[in-house]
Amino acid sequence: MMSPMSEETYRKLIQQAMQAYKSKDYAHARLLAHQAVQIIPGKDDAWLILAACSSTKPRLEYLRRALSVNPQNKRTREQYRLTLQKLSPEIDAEQQKSKQGKIRFPFTLFAILPWIIAIFLFGSGFIYFLGNTGNTPTFHTSPFAKNIYAQLYPTSTPLPTHIITDTPSPRPTHTQEPSVMPSETMTPRPTSTSFPTATAKPTITGTPTLTIPLAAMGEAIWIDIDLSDQKLFAYEGSTIVNTFIVSTGKDTHPTIPGEYRIYVKYAQDDMAGPGYYLYDVPYVMYYDHGFGIHGTYWHTNFGTPASHGCTNMRPEDAKWLFEWASVDTLVIIHP
Repeated sequence: MMSPMSEETYRKLIQQAMQAYKSKDYAHARLLAHQAVQIIPGKDDAWLILAACSSTKPRLEYLRRALSVNPQNKRTREQYRLTLQKLSPEIDAEQQKSKQGKIRFPFTLFAILPWIIAIFLFGSGFIYFLGNTGNTPTFHTSPFAKNIYAQLYPTSTPLPTHIITDTPSPRPTHTQEPSVMPSETMTPRPTSTSFPTATAKPTITGTPTLTIPLAAMGEAIWIDIDLSDQKLFAYEGSTIVNTFIVSTGKDTHPTIPGEYRIYVKYAQDDMAGPGYYLYDVPYVMYYDHGFGIHGTYWHTNFGTPASHGCTNMRPEDAKWLFEWASVDTLVIIHP
């Protein structure tokens, strides 16, 4: 049972999301709708707003979720049908492309039958057919949903087609070798009563200095990610020029320590994986296959591990780092 406070917060988020949608601030509308879904996922208002702000593929998924919440909504079913119809040419094109990649044999059975008989009679060889098979992985309506279609779908509007899905790839686990410290052996000295007492020399305490990792020596700029403190440090040489609170991978999807380099940057990119699809992720910098540093609009739980292995930052912090760093910037991640 939801609390009155949750209900009121949800109501305000939906109203603000609708205002942002009317102002064509779709990014802000999506952020507010995502926050509303996290509070009450069992209403279709937020799912419909997310569908209205999305392109074809994610829109179909959001409409499907809205139907799972309220399967009796005829308008949602109609929007789902229309979206699926718009997506059909893309599916047909993908299927056609797949067919073109298959090997076709223009010979009929009667054309190759003599060859089969000749091979059988003369015993010149055996024919093996190899095949590979694969398996394809596979509440209630809130009062706000009654008038939402009049505002979200006044006329048919062409859908954006800029979505590009990046699926994170598994990466090897880096095993840190333990450091071996040489043990000290105490050498006993002979007992004597004639030796004078030695006067201990005073201990000289020097000024502590910052220890720079060997990999960062000579780097003009580099990034240090501390998994224990959930912090990211931007270095220029041996000087910290900025510090950020971040969220790295959860225990089930940990961020792997190691030394990497940024190999590509995107002002916006889509990310997908098991159980999630995130579009227009801001200020993405990949350093290891599908893993990277990027802005995050779907949660504000920074300072606590919360990601699928990437390093999450506040959008404004990620913007600063994105403009400061460059391709080939060193990234060091440590416990």
